[in-house]
Amino acid sequence: MKTHLLTLALVLVFPFVVLADLGWTHRAEEGEDASSHHYYFYKSSGESVGHVRSVWNGGAQNQPIVVDYFIDGSDILIRESSGTRNEVSDLIAGREAKLTVVREYKITGRHAKAMLLAPDPDKPLSADQRRDLANLIYLLAKHRKPIE
Repeated sequence: MKTHLLTLALVLVFPFVVLADLGWTHRAEEGEDASSHHYYFYKSSGESVGHVRSVWNGGAQNQPIVVDYFIDGSDILIRESSGTRNEVSDLIAGREAKLTVVREYKITGRHAKAMLLAPDPDKPLSADQRRDLANLIYLLAKHRKPIE
């Protein structure tokens, strides 16, 4: 009997340990249609925003897509990942899930003459990189609610 109670307790507690809160301070969301929604999570120190996560739930049948923006001084690390349909509920709740990285790169800010350099300083920003920066600007300008 004690073994069964201990097992039940572990089964009930374990998901909360694995899916620990990531420390999000704010959130926002918007819908495209009846099944497709975007969820945004922000981690702020009060002085600045250091991490923004955009989660698309995948609509009715696609895999969820997650884009993380890690802002550290003048550097922005952008990581696009995908998850599985089983992880949608965790992702849209702001919890961690097993993700597969699709692409990742860093944009580095420099002095005004060479501001916002692509990963290779000899190359201009690609169309995808410009889109990622435009999306980040949109997300930073978006009205968001504190997470309590």
